[in-house]
Amino acid sequence: MSEYNSDVARWPSSGRESHLNKSENRVFSPQSCTGVQRRNVATARCHIGRKQPKSATHGLRIFKPGEDAPDIYKFRYKIYEGEMQRNDQYADHEKKTIKDPFDDYAYNIGAFKDGKITGTARINFCADGNCGFYRDFLELETAGASYPQNVAFSSRLMVVKSERRRLLPLMLSAECFNIALARRAAWSFLDCNQHLVSFYERMCFEVQNPSKLHPCFGDVAVMRVDLSDQRIFDKRRSIVARYIRP
Repeated sequence: MSEYNSDVARWPSSGRESHLNKSENRVFSPQSCTGVQRRNVATARCHIGRKQPKSATHGLRIFKPGEDAPDIYKFRYKIYEGEMQRNDQYADHEKKTIKDPFDDYAYNIGAFKDGKITGTARINFCADGNCGFYRDFLELETAGASYPQNVAFSSRLMVVKSERRRLLPLMLSAECFNIALARRAAWSFLDCNQHLVSFYERMCFEVQNPSKLHPCFGDVAVMRVDLSDQRIFDKRRSIVARYIRP
């Protein structure tokens, strides 16, 4: 479930990218840039565990399938239960965490700044595990012959309130794109609240089902993107294009 407030649709369109090394788990953090460099998308890298400078912007860490991500689970609880009062069925009120069965085979992405988590997103691949609830709810089988081997679905996108009109939501979404492309997914699906439909359409997602009732999140739209569609690599057509790695 992609969830945050409607302010997210108005974040600035310029920014920086972070890169994922396919063979190893890393933290990636952009460097301070000039205006020209920002327009050209500057990139910086550092290994997990290396201390970040105080001036660093958000760094992204990829938690691979099977890797525990306790900071992310606590962050979900803080946003969903503490801020939005969503009554998530997987909320552990004693531990103040939200972890669900899809985390067992997910790539969880965490954004960190000054040692604190500021956002997260998740992507799963149907070939890796049981899609359960999402199989029917996201209508994953509409991908045809690509299902299940080359189908992905993303969920749990959220950021701290102070970042909802900034670049961070797009950085997290772009990383889901890059992981999907690295895994050779043909289609990627998600569901979002209605006020976020235009945000995802600007990435070249299309509406699969305009209105479905989610048990925790209410009225949502189911969306999908054809990853073979070259528009997502065209900067004039998709806001995520500049962050796609070749």
